[in-house]
Amino acid sequence: MPTQYKDFAPTCFDHKGAFLPDRQEWYVCPVSITRDSDVLAESNFETAQKILDEDKAEYEVHRFEHWGPGWFEILLVHPENLPTVEKIEETLENYPVLDDDDYCEREYEAVIEAWESYGFDEFIATIKKHFDLSDKAADILLDGDHDRAWHSHMDNANIAYECLNDGVYFYFDWLKEVSRDEVAATIRNIRRPK
Repeated sequence: MPTQYKDFAPTCFDHKGAFLPDRQEWYVCPVSITRDSDVLAESNFETAQKILDEDKAEYEVHRFEHWGPGWFEILLVHPENLPTVEKIEETLENYPVLDDDDYCEREYEAVIEAWESYGFDEFIATIKKHFDLSDKAADILLDGDHDRAWHSHMDNANIAYECLNDGVYFYFDWLKEVSRDEVAATIRNIRRPK
């Protein structure tokens, strides 16, 4: 059974039903986000809003400052729209994702952003260490025309990653299957004029 706001507290150290005396009978949708939310929480939060909109449910987004995560947001749903809250709650009881397509797209975007901001550098550092490359060789890999030299290699590399609450982690264990000659050929490709 969905929780009414009068019975809701974000943690056991917080007061139930705080700050919203006129919303005590409204229902708390079983999704929330915080400053530190992962892509699954963000996807479920926005998907729940789409479901509420599709059902023409009356709801409000409430954001609160909090001593733990800095802030959190919840969805409060008018009591007349309890069936929609129950539908969302039942869906999440059986499977943790409200919309697989939305979640996968967000996860992919997070991985691409992480790859561009630090993953590629970690990848080159791992190659440098694994093959005991010189600083000059590693710099060539870092500064080369990535699209030309790495595009086909990266599409087939099957780099493992994990999206966790505190970020994206890349795993380069597959490097054991790459030969030093393949890395040397890549460096030659980068150095070759277009």
